[in-house]
Amino acid sequence: MEKIKLALIEDNATHSHMIEQVLNQTDYNFQIDTYSDLEEFKSNWKADHTDLVISDHQIPGANSFDVVKYIRNQSTEIPIIILSATLKDKDIAQLIIDFRVNDVILKTDVHRLYLSILKELHANKSFVLLEKQTKELKMLSMVAEQTQNGVIVTNSKEEIIWVNKSFCDISGYTEKEIIGKKPSFLVQGKLTDIATRKRIRKKLNERTPLSEEILNYNKKGDAYWIKLSITPMFDQGVHSGFVAIQEDITKKKIAEQKIIESEDRLDAAIHGADLGVWDLDLISGKNVVNDRWYSMLGFEEGEIETDLQSFIDLVHPNCKHKIEHTTRTLLAGANTFDLMLHCRHKDGNYRIIRNRGRVVHRDKNGEIKRLIGTHLDITNETRLSEELNASLKEKTILLQEIHHRVKNNLAIITGLLHLQSFSIDNNEVRSFYSDMTTRIKTIADVHELLYNSESFTRINLHEYIGSLTTNIKSLFNNGISPAINISIDRNFEININQAIPIGLLLNELLTNSMKHAFDGIPSPEISLTIYRVDETIFCSYADNGKGLSSVQIGQSKSLGFTLIQTLLQQLESNFEFIDKSGFGIDFSFEVMHTGSHSSLAVAD
Repeated sequence: MEKIKLALIEDNATHSHMIEQVLNQTDYNFQIDTYSDLEEFKSNWKADHTDLVISDHQIPGANSFDVVKYIRNQSTEIPIIILSATLKDKDIAQLIIDFRVNDVILKTDVHRLYLSILKELHANKSFVLLEKQTKELKMLSMVAEQTQNGVIVTNSKEEIIWVNKSFCDISGYTEKEIIGKKPSFLVQGKLTDIATRKRIRKKLNERTPLSEEILNYNKKGDAYWIKLSITPMFDQGVHSGFVAIQEDITKKKIAEQKIIESEDRLDAAIHGADLGVWDLDLISGKNVVNDRWYSMLGFEEGEIETDLQSFIDLVHPNCKHKIEHTTRTLLAGANTFDLMLHCRHKDGNYRIIRNRGRVVHRDKNGEIKRLIGTHLDITNETRLSEELNASLKEKTILLQEIHHRVKNNLAIITGLLHLQSFSIDNNEVRSFYSDMTTRIKTIADVHELLYNSESFTRINLHEYIGSLTTNIKSLFNNGISPAINISIDRNFEININQAIPIGLLLNELLTNSMKHAFDGIPSPEISLTIYRVDETIFCSYADNGKGLSSVQIGQSKSLGFTLIQTLLQQLESNFEFIDKSGFGIDFSFEVMHTGSHSSLAVAD
């Protein structure tokens, strides 16, 4: 009988002896070469002299991942079985998916080792003729009941003549329900891939070994995935049936599907965001990029190199100091960066690229080994922002000039009225001119505040009312100087469309009090309170002067009271005159959410 050449990597002599005992109890002739660590294995092992490799997960200075990487660099075909007492499901999945390990066996389940060896060698064409059918069945029956994989034996008509308990558990059928049936009749369903079924059928007809992943259904109708390995059996050259081993890989397939869906979502997000993606390995110097990374600068894949230095060569000299600064911050421990670079396009012009990245791997010494990031072309957005800022600056200057000229023109008007009043002997007419001058200055003060502020639609009401009361008090030389108590929040701002009528209204109220209220009043006093609750502004004005009755107020035909009522209507306010202990008025109105033009909306 031809020897089976087996490489065993195991540093524990007791475990090595136990494994050799398991193998020597069989009818096969194993030639076992044992290595105690990875370095000894690398120095002495030859891939072309080995049928199968068995390795402990933990060996001195290395683990099974290191072993598998080395073997797969030498050969992609040699079956590998890992023995372990500690491996977790995610590590097992990585070994099987990423490194194509054929099986992972717990040391507590070492009796399963022989069945796993048999499965992998039979799946390899070089081992199809190693043993006759009767010995395969004999050995299979010894171990099949202990494995978690489902095992089926059929006759030449593909009718099941024997199954193990694991197959019954996986499929949900009892042994009685299974015997005599064909496997495909039991477990295949509507979503079982037709092409896979045809490949299996072809191999069965050819009487050749096969290995496939296929979707099956249990008795309840629930789908599950298996890795199916089928080996034909021959008795003296005559086909006598098949042995099928089914490994439940449902969790693996679900994990793979989730990875695919996650990658699809990520690809869609990257495409939708128009991002160039890069993945820089500083160990190898290789930088993996997507198509958009190239096209962003007008190139096709392969037209330019993607390594770090080649990219830096595309950066404008005036921007390279940003790269140097970013390098220093990353070396100092930072893990992210975000910088704007001017990069040379294929057409010779420069595009503004936002380059954002993150360190994803540092070694134990903290040195950076891998970075991942994105490129986003923000040229158009940046230029548009610059144009908008320039336009805004122009409009700001224009509005400042408008308010300045309005203020100056109103000052000229008040000056003319004031000069004209000097030539008038009639005190009543002169008083009229003086009142008109005050009203115009009240409006001019609004434009003065707007000219000196950053906003052209809102003014500080506390500052405005303070200036207004100071101006009005300075106009009266009648020996009366009432105390004016103002209660307004220092940060209270109001829209210009409401500031002017409020200013004019308070001008009339203050002027009226100063002129008529305090004759014979020993301690004249005026109080003004303005505050806001949600979307409503509340105002309360009162003096302790002689007062007016509600009848007098209602019958008054003076220009001042006419203006007061007109301005209250303009503010759409609710108001009430108070005729107790002097004169007073309470009024409220809703906050206006428009700017200095009725179509210009602003935020509060």
